[in-house]
Amino acid sequence: MAVVVDGMRKDLLNTYKELYSGQQLPTYVYNHAMGTATPDESAKAISEINALQKQKDEQANKKEVQGPPIPDNFVPPDRSNDTEIVEPTKEEPKYSQAYQDYLKYMDAYNEGMDDYLSGEKFSDAETKRDEYYKLAQDYMDKYIKRDSFSYDVNTDKMYAMYRDQYLNQAQQAQKDAMAQAAALTGGYGSTYASAMGQRAYSAEMDKLDAKASELYDNAYARYLQEGQNMLDAASLYGSQAETLENRIANDKANMLSNAQLQYTLGQQKYQESDEYKNTVAKEEKESTLESLKNALANDAEITPSPGYKMQRGEKTGFHGIANAIDLERDLNKNSQNYTKKDYVDAIYERLSGVTIGGTPMTEEQMIAYVDWVLQTYPNLVFKKATN
Repeated sequence: MAVVVDGMRKDLLNTYKELYSGQQLPTYVYNHAMGTATPDESAKAISEINALQKQKDEQANKKEVQGPPIPDNFVPPDRSNDTEIVEPTKEEPKYSQAYQDYLKYMDAYNEGMDDYLSGEKFSDAETKRDEYYKLAQDYMDKYIKRDSFSYDVNTDKMYAMYRDQYLNQAQQAQKDAMAQAAALTGGYGSTYASAMGQRAYSAEMDKLDAKASELYDNAYARYLQEGQNMLDAASLYGSQAETLENRIANDKANMLSNAQLQYTLGQQKYQESDEYKNTVAKEEKESTLESLKNALANDAEITPSPGYKMQRGEKTGFHGIANAIDLERDLNKNSQNYTKKDYVDAIYERLSGVTIGGTPMTEEQMIAYVDWVLQTYPNLVFKKATN
């Protein structure tokens, strides 16, 4: 059976051919019009068709002719007493409810595909996503490019403060220790007193060394923490960017899926509509008639059913439908001897059980062939039926 093309798809094909100036349509555009395109093919076809339509509209606008200028002294006539002319309203074509639903679904499908292809609804989220990616990269670059750890105790202001403090404490401790030692020796200086003073001085200065080590550890800990903060910031912004990326991808997938759902629902409604059924019936009838004509043109071998009673002048080896029913020899030349009903019944009788290529003719094929016979021989004269 030939490919069934509904009326709307024929209109689409004709419209697309006009846009392409009568040239052969690209495969993806043809598939889109026939409803057999993949999502990528449909997307490409819609984008190209919209561009061609826009170009055509711009060319049409350039061809518009402006009317003559209105004179400055022009006074419009008084129309207050004129009879109002009511323009006749054009009746919208009446479609079945299922076909109207089909049109609504197709509008929703086209709108969804336009949104999906333009991507305008995702621009804000994509801009924010790119900002997050950039911040993440900036923090990672800072971490990678930062200097290695170094610490100079002599440039540390905290160390200078502690150094002055402990130096004063050491000098005071030295004096106190020497005084105490001199008191024990009767007030005279001695090697013992000097040793005790030096010991007290060293004890305080050892505290300064411990503080310097503490300051070094603190500086290194701050260095490590700063690096960790950079890594944490890069990870945070990277995670936010990935979250947005996934959300955008999901939203796009849902938008495309919803558009495809609208298309599927629309096709279901179209197949339920009277318009589709009428189109299919017409196409099937035309296809059936075409196949029968081809069988006749190709002299397809046709054999009667085993129980068929041979008529005068018929042959056992039938070739071609015209010979099988013997129209030229019997029915057509003697049509005046038949009423139209008897004539049609005679055709049915002779087609009953006839096979084409081993396959029996169906009732639909017989009806199609009878219609073709009556159209092919419009000048037949039939006997008037009597009541």
